[in-house]
Amino acid sequence: MTTFRIALANLPYPSTPAEAVSLAEQAIAQAATEGAALACFPECFIPGYRAPGKPVPPHDPAFMERAWAARRGAQVVFHPHFGEAEPGAYRPTTFMDPANTFHEKAIACRAAENTCFVASVNCAGEGSPTTSAVASPDGTVLAWQPYGKAGLLVVDLDLDEATGSLARRCRMA
Repeated sequence: MTTFRIALANLPYPSTPAEAVSLAEQAIAQAATEGAALACFPECFIPGYRAPGKPVPPHDPAFMERAWAARRGAQVVFHPHFGEAEPGAYRPTTFMDPANTFHEKAIACRAAENTCFVASVNCAGEGSPTTSAVASPDGTVLAWQPYGKAGLLVVDLDLDEATGSLARRCRMA
């Protein structure tokens, strides 16, 4: 059994790029304390996702160079997606509920079709249509963060289960 611990940083949307760096540093430190070898963050967590009502200052190369310091101690940082609630939209409470967005089912499908683990991470937003989760190589959900709850989702993966056997079936001519 080859165990690999990951941490999904299900954090509130940062109000500034500086806050994003601070939150990332805190999450990386906590992930290291909990023995995680991989820390994953929402898409564009630093400097922030450009979305309606989410102001992000213009690109600043000097800031981005300094922000790289936030990855200190982590070998990989991953930014999979950003999804937030729309006014009047359905508010999920249970992961993979049939009424939820297709994105959750896609996580399980991608894991099963490629016989690998899939980790997906989102910001912790009130009423968010998706949350952070990990699916195993057979497509079952190993763990998920409660919707809208900020925190670090730490999951141990048995890498021996991730054979990739189904992914290797595809032959390119």
